[in-house]
Amino acid sequence: MKFLLITAVSLFFRLFNYALWIYVILSWFARGNAGLYNIYCKLGEFVEPLLSPVRRAMEPVTYKIGLDFSPIVLAMLMSFAYSVIVRSLYIFL
Repeated sequence: MKFLLITAVSLFFRLFNYALWIYVILSWFARGNAGLYNIYCKLGEFVEPLLSPVRRAMEPVTYKIGLDFSPIVLAMLMSFAYSVIVRSLYIFL
């Protein structure tokens, strides 16, 4: 039971990480291509609920530098959350 739950959590975090980076890459190329833009919009429905708060929190830094580092910060936060959740599952289950 414990290993099945840990595997499911691991799969979710891995899929979210892939979706995040595909979303970032498609943001560069999807505007001119209707097919890519549809994929970009669908990934946005999955990624943006977590990416938007990070982007708002980093707004002052983004305006000063001119680059959006929120996907990198979100990936690091998700990695931290993954390690905390998996360790908690090992301890409490």
